[in-house]
Amino acid sequence: MLQWVEATYLSDGTNTLSDLQTTCAQYMNAFNALMQNEVTAEKIQAQKETFTAAAISYQTTCDVLCEMLDPSNPNSIAGQLSAASTTLLTDFQTLQPTLAGV
Repeated sequence: MLQWVEATYLSDGTNTLSDLQTTCAQYMNAFNALMQNEVTAEKIQAQKETFTAAAISYQTTCDVLCEMLDPSNPNSIAGQLSAASTTLLTDFQTLQPTLAGV
């Protein structure tokens, strides 16, 4: 292998073994940086997916809570409380004359 490298890269005298070692070290450093960046990109992608799933979950929860608190929906908690309040007011108004005479 070393003979091939010498014959291919050192035979014309334009490169030295030191030059090749420096170039190899630079390539290895660049490759290592690339691998670190790839790991970082994968972590960022995983975080994005986690945040996207959380946003969907939060939106669903918000939609359900808003539906529960919608007073115009007679099946919601707020709608049932509104109906109960109206019933109590009607009952009180009906009983008020009777209670006034007691």
